[in-house]
Amino acid sequence: MTFADDQDVVSSGHETNQDENPSINLSEQILSEQDHADEGSQVDIELKDASVQVKPMKLNKHEQGSQENIPGKCYLVYESALLMLFSICSFCGHKTCCLEKLIVGSFECITQSCSDCHKERIWDSRPFIGSIPAGNVITSSAILFSGALPAQALRVFDILSCYMISSDTFYRHQRTILQTSINTVWERKQKLLFDQLKGKPLELGDGRADSPGHSAKYGCYSLMDLSTNKIAVIKLVQSNEVGGSYYMEKEGLSRAI
Repeated sequence: MTFADDQDVVSSGHETNQDENPSINLSEQILSEQDHADEGSQVDIELKDASVQVKPMKLNKHEQGSQENIPGKCYLVYESALLMLFSICSFCGHKTCCLEKLIVGSFECITQSCSDCHKERIWDSRPFIGSIPAGNVITSSAILFSGALPAQALRVFDILSCYMISSDTFYRHQRTILQTSINTVWERKQKLLFDQLKGKPLELGDGRADSPGHSAKYGCYSLMDLSTNKIAVIKLVQSNEVGGSYYMEKEGLSRAI
């Protein structure tokens, strides 16, 4: 059985007319955070077709592109319908072509080799974010940002017999790319809001605990600007930090201020 990692495997030698600078419908911060993703991550993407020939490569930085938005829509396509597009050589029209498939999560790379004109065409199903297939990291971000449970969301694709990332890949994306991106964007937006509210009083503050009564372990205190309906500050307090749940709200207010 052959495995490939969605952080490392990419294709090269393209002879198609695809856009040289595909864009990504994600925050540019995700692009920058991907550069810091761990290189020694677990290899967990299974190539489900035993006939696949793996050609692991890495794109150089200048080859990877740095666009922010992927144009257009995504579709679920049956493999038999997709392979019909590769039954004829696009260069000479010859019908005898050898196909090699590389599948990494939701990404597929098809290499078409013509036995007549001996030309090769390489087609990628998705563009890349850095060195990661865009569909893989976008799937991880969609699961995380929607609040869905990863196991249930990925099981949907499994029932559909649709190639998709594994749960290990989702958690790696969450750890190395998405969480750091969320924190960075939050801090950036918070600074902009502070600049707008400079010198103005915040009009609303309140605390909430994870359970009613005096048995709560965590409390969250928020300060909100009613003129913009934006949360300016969120502080999390643990009861054992302040000597009991009764004191969490006061401590949260103190930290927020």
